[in-house]
Amino acid sequence: MAYPRTKVRKTVGALLEGIPGIKCVYVTRRWPREKGKLPCLCVYLPTEDISVIEGTGRPGSRVSQRIETLRVVAVFPDTGIPDEDTEDLLDATLDEVERRLAANPSIKGPDGVPFATDLQLARLETGYDAAGAGACLVGALTLNLRIHHREGRSDTVLPANQSRG
Repeated sequence: MAYPRTKVRKTVGALLEGIPGIKCVYVTRRWPREKGKLPCLCVYLPTEDISVIEGTGRPGSRVSQRIETLRVVAVFPDTGIPDEDTEDLLDATLDEVERRLAANPSIKGPDGVPFATDLQLARLETGYDAAGAGACLVGALTLNLRIHHREGRSDTVLPANQSRG
C-alpha cells in the first residue's frame, strides 16, 4: 500500500489528466523547461503538520492527523512577448483544476473510499519564472487537506464519525 502523501499526489495527478491544452501532469515539484513539454501541471505536497489525535503509546497504536499542503502548478512556455492569450489559457487551466478538485473534496482511492478530506483552496499565485534554460509563466494553486493516518503503517484511518461514502 502506498504512503499517504504518494497516494494523494498520484490520485490528484490522475484526476487532473486530460485538461485541454495540458501536455502532461507530473507528480513532482520539478517541471520541464523544454517548450515541447509545456504546458504542463505539477502536483506535489511541500509541507505537512502532524498531531496525534487518538491513542497513546508507541507508533502503530496512535492515529495522527496530517494537515497537508497540496500545490498544483500550471507551467506555460513564455512566448517572449506580452501575450494575453497565454494569460487567458493559464487562467482557464487554473479554473479547470479548481473545478475538478472542488468536485472531489474528499479524495477517494480506486475503491471509492475517501482517504483525504476537507480539501480547501488556500491561495492562488501567478508569476513569471525566468530561471534555467527556458522562461515560463506559472500559476499555482495551494490547497490544504486532512489525512488521518495510523503511525508506522501506510494505510489511512478515518475518524469513526466520518462517512466513508
